[in-house]
Amino acid sequence: TTPWGSVGYGINTIIGTFVGEALAKRDQRFFLRQCLFIGVICAGIGYVIHRLGIPMNKDNVSVSYSLFTAGAGALCFLVFYWVMDVKGATAWARPFNVFGRNPLLGYFLQPLVRIFFMTLGLYAWFGGHSGWSGMGWGLLWTFILWCVCLWCNKRNIFWKL
Repeated sequence: TTPWGSVGYGINTIIGTFVGEALAKRDQRFFLRQCLFIGVICAGIGYVIHRLGIPMNKDNVSVSYSLFTAGAGALCFLVFYWVMDVKGATAWARPFNVFGRNPLLGYFLQPLVRIFFMTLGLYAWFGGHSGWSGMGWGLLWTFILWCVCLWCNKRNIFWKL
C-alpha cells in the first residue's frame, strides 16, 4: 500500500473499536443508535470524499474507501445484530458458522490457497475482474475457502492462539 494506507487501516481500527465498545456496554438501544450513527456518517463521508476526487481504491486503502467500507461494515453488523440477537432469527446463518468456528484458519488460509492456485496455474482466473464479474469471482473464491474450512472443521483441525 501507499504511505496513506496506514491512515485507512487506522480509520478501520478506530471505527471497529467504537462499534466494539458500544457492543460491550450491553445496552441494546445505545448499540443500535451508535452503529446507525457510525455507519451512516462514515459511509456518507467516504462517498462524499470519493465524489470530491479521492477515489475509492482498495489496493491503496484510500481514505474514501476506508471510511465507506467501515461505515457499510457498521451498518451490516447492525443488521445482523438486529436480526440475530434482537429478533432471534439464527437458523438462516448456519452456513456462516463454518468461518465462525475457525476464523483464524479462514483468515490465514487466503495466501495459502492463493499460492496453491498459483502453483496449479489457476490463480489467473481470479484476477483482473471488476464489477459483477469480480463479485462473482470473489464469491467463488470465498466458497472455495469455505469448503476448505468446512473440511478442516469436520476433522477437528482448528487454528487457535
